[in-house]
Amino acid sequence: MATINVPTSKLLLPLDGFTTANFGGASGSITGSNGGVAVYYVPQVTHNVTTIVFQYTINTAPSPNTFDVGIQGVNTTTGFPDGTFITSGTWTAPASGSSFATITVTTTSLTKGTAYYIVIRNAVSGYTGSVSIFNNVNNTTTGKTRGAHQRASGVWAAASVRPGGGIWLYDGTKYYGTGLQSTSGSETAVTGVNEIGTTLTLPANTPDMSLYGVCLYAVTINAGSLYDIILKNSAGTTLATITLDGDHNQNYIYGIFPSSQTITAGSKYYIMMKANTGTTPLIRTAVNFSGALMTDVRNGVVMNKVTYNGTTYTETTASTLQGYLLFNNIAYTQTGGASVYSIPASFNQLDG
Repeated sequence: MATINVPTSKLLLPLDGFTTANFGGASGSITGSNGGVAVYYVPQVTHNVTTIVFQYTINTAPSPNTFDVGIQGVNTTTGFPDGTFITSGTWTAPASGSSFATITVTTTSLTKGTAYYIVIRNAVSGYTGSVSIFNNVNNTTTGKTRGAHQRASGVWAAASVRPGGGIWLYDGTKYYGTGLQSTSGSETAVTGVNEIGTTLTLPANTPDMSLYGVCLYAVTINAGSLYDIILKNSAGTTLATITLDGDHNQNYIYGIFPSSQTITAGSKYYIMMKANTGTTPLIRTAVNFSGALMTDVRNGVVMNKVTYNGTTYTETTASTLQGYLLFNNIAYTQTGGASVYSIPASFNQLDG
């Protein structure tokens, strides 16, 4: 069987399954009667919605504490929600706390390419309290969203805040949404024989890929220090090494391997950072709030935070590093027919 190689320098895999934009503490709040929050959503595929999940923080206990949550169309004149729920459910908010609300709605199909709004709306009158939706905290990694609006006294207006993207639609199998979010975890610097990094396993039924670059998000850079990014196989054998120095002021650590490294589908690898001289940078990690969400958005790719103490690799399945991997080739075995492939013009959103 022939092995077909498809070259591309534009294939990127985020380590945490999400984007790595750092936003500050911004949220859309419902503070008065007949208020609400809406987020613009255009499905990339036609799919059902059975459940709406969103992140919230209770600033002041709401009363009444019931909210309408659902999907509305777009008013073609104003661009705001059209006021008619295509499907909806009821959220009974708690008196305090921050968490994720899961709202069951009547199963409805959303059409690829059609614009909708995901709407959360409170009582028309007699409301007191304050509830923040899509709550963001400092050092949160989040998907960027567009077309967010807030409602006050029954009138929609463009939101003056940046929503955190903490909202999802679920069809019973997969999650969809305007953006996905994971909470930032503790930073870690390592010295001596200690290492920090990520595992990498491609699904067994996918093509092999050639890894040529690594980008990690760091909180601080240590001037005067050298550090290595090392690719290892599952036995811990070094396959390739990138040596970098800390004499720069960028938070993104970017390195290219001396030559592209084949990542065989179904095999496990370690991509580790180790101090060469001095101390490694403080590396930002992300805490995955839901294992189910992480599994779905990864499509079977496994990239978990891992540490090494010179003897043992300790893997944390509920945490990942922040950053991404770059690949420049896909290889697969052709089982029949002529060898035909094309190089796509754009492999990811970074290319516009």
